[in-house]
Amino acid sequence: MSKTKTPPRERSLELKPAVIIAIVDTDVWRVRRLSELLQECGARVLLLGSSGNAMQLLPGARCDIVVFADGLDRPSGAELCEALREKLGADRPFFVRLRGADAEASLSVFDETLIEPLVDDALLATLGDVVRARRAAVESV
Repeated sequence: MSKTKTPPRERSLELKPAVIIAIVDTDVWRVRRLSELLQECGARVLLLGSSGNAMQLLPGARCDIVVFADGLDRPSGAELCEALREKLGADRPFFVRLRGADAEASLSVFDETLIEPLVDDALLATLGDVVRARRAAVESV
């Protein structure tokens, strides 16, 4: 007996034409869950499991948004953001930090900070605002 596939959840966020979102995190299960969530909304997702890989690949990846989790080894998420700001200037992606509940509150290098445990709708609302703002900026040029 074959199982019928459950249809994807209804989401108010539409990330088409495909937005490229990088997730930099060492937690495989969180990466997998976020990847599935974002792909359901139409995003193309780049998964980076280490800071070293992120430092090498992100400057050329042309991502729209980069999501950094706390707990990255050297370089840290904040150090990666600073390096990308320096390398990419105005063409840099939007930086989102996934902050653990007991982590340091304010790091100004990130554009947005979401506190874990992460609520999917809060993440999608934040990303939706970013996508709409970036598309509006491109259309006004």
